[in-house]
Amino acid sequence: MTTENLRSVVGALDVAAKIAIAVIGGLWVLHTYPESREKEFRKSYWDKQMSLLFDATEITAQIATLPPGDSTRDTAIAAFWKLYWGPMTVVESKCERCDSVDQAMIAFGRCLSDPADGKSKENCSTRELEQRSITLGKAARDSIGASWDKKLESLTQGCPSDRTCPGATTK
Repeated sequence: MTTENLRSVVGALDVAAKIAIAVIGGLWVLHTYPESREKEFRKSYWDKQMSLLFDATEITAQIATLPPGDSTRDTAIAAFWKLYWGPMTVVESKCERCDSVDQAMIAFGRCLSDPADGKSKENCSTRELEQRSITLGKAARDSIGASWDKKLESLTQGCPSDRTCPGATTK
């Protein structure tokens, strides 16, 4: 084989290698793109979920520790109902009875005057409000831990038909 033939073989192999690398790189991007987009969305979603959980626990702690009639407490009660009827519904499970955060929010809300009728469902002492606030905080902590590696499809699943909730605690 002459030097000129060897150069043309090496040149052809060089072009073929570059094409193969480009094709493999393109296939890799096509393969990993959907997964990276999902991870990006999941991070955004769980960042917001964590922020709302911290907001809810901070608000319930304010309500539990401030005296009735305090303007900051009244503002916190309004913020609680805003979270309860709005943003928290986005980050809680579709299965209300299986979601300990949802259950803790409901239990706490029973102690507050309902904006619709101005009455609370239960008369709760300061101690009871404190305990329900702590219960919400623990449920939020557990929810953050449990949701760390959940897939997006888990957000749309309904309640188990046999009335049991995997991972839920009974009250």
